[in-house]
Amino acid sequence: MRRFSVTPEPPGLLMRSVLFAALMIAALVSRGDAQPVYPGMAPPERVPAVMVGDRVVNVAWHLGVVPEAMSVRGDLWAFGRTLANTSSMILGCPGYIVMKDPDIVPRILREKGLERVLVERSDPFDRTRPHRDPMNLLPILEEAGIAADPGGKITVIDFTAGLEAAIRQIGTVLGCEAQAEDLIAARRAQLDAVMAGLPLGTGPA
Repeated sequence: MRRFSVTPEPPGLLMRSVLFAALMIAALVSRGDAQPVYPGMAPPERVPAVMVGDRVVNVAWHLGVVPEAMSVRGDLWAFGRTLANTSSMILGCPGYIVMKDPDIVPRILREKGLERVLVERSDPFDRTRPHRDPMNLLPILEEAGIAADPGGKITVIDFTAGLEAAIRQIGTVLGCEAQAEDLIAARRAQLDAVMAGLPLGTGPA
């Protein structure tokens, strides 16, 4: 089981809960120059989808899946660059695909015949650079006629409803429901382990 981590907010911001602290601790020991495949671990499955948002890609990888193409903040998430160099096409950050090359996602969908887009919804996604919000991609997809497709190609992954709900949603979309429940259980175990080491009386903010 991969150790669970989540992309941090920009440095210097206060952590709001012990949960976030637990995930940050996990992130520090599982990222850096780590490779996406560890000895004895099966490589992730590449799925015909575009994923927009660090947290969506991160959770998918922990479920054993990587997208054909992705848009993440490489300046904040070094492991995203590692994934891009080894298994997935990187399209630029969520700001780039909206402001600099708004045709890149529709173009990749057409050229590669991809059928699904997963877009992260977080509040906020990026406190220091609000223009990088993945949700800004939706009007562009609608203009390209993708959002109106009756096949339900676009799925907004709602992290504002809680991390566990987002993990389950991604698991459902990708057909990894069992892996999603395993990941949630591993995350809870990590949180329990961190909380067990806290001074008496300390709890979530």
